[in-house]
Amino acid sequence: MATEAPNSPPPTPPGKEAIRILASATPNPASLKFTVDRPLIEGRTAQFRTAEEAEESSLARRIWALGNVTGVFVAGTFVTVTREDPDAWPAEAKRVGVAIREHLWSGEPVLPKGSKQASGPVSETERKILKVLEEVRPYVQGDGGDIIYAGYEAGTVRVVLQGSCAGCPSSTQTLRLGIETRLKEACPEVKELVAI
Repeated sequence: MATEAPNSPPPTPPGKEAIRILASATPNPASLKFTVDRPLIEGRTAQFRTAEEAEESSLARRIWALGNVTGVFVAGTFVTVTREDPDAWPAEAKRVGVAIREHLWSGEPVLPKGSKQASGPVSETERKILKVLEEVRPYVQGDGGDIIYAGYEAGTVRVVLQGSCAGCPSSTQTLRLGIETRLKEACPEVKELVAI
């Protein structure tokens, strides 16, 4: 269920463009997904799990400053924010919407050039694994999270769950019944999938 975040958007300041943001629930009750009407980050994702990590990003810094935040995940046109007090979401969603708008009006990128948050593939098996992960990624992102390849060794694929998927009660079932099964079909050498 998606709702405008905030319920009544603040007036757009003179000289600034209107920005539409929709907040929607995710399978993780501690996380909300904020979808923006324009790209935030392209060709990569960014995850901030601590206030120190958030210092690298203007957007993450603004959201973390709201307090009680335990995670900020950015991908494409959405931001997933996780809080330690999910019952506060109705009131806090508006403040997150304001922080996202302020970031976009600043014109700053989500990640500065030379950011440590980048990775790349390698062997033929890893290319197949990455192809499968790209197939399932839209479904995972639809729930406000992401699945990031973290390595392959001796039949074991390691991934990192981000955004609302990190700590979600249904993520284990999704990994085992959905993603691991698909990986084994595409890459018979894969024996198991492990979230780290």
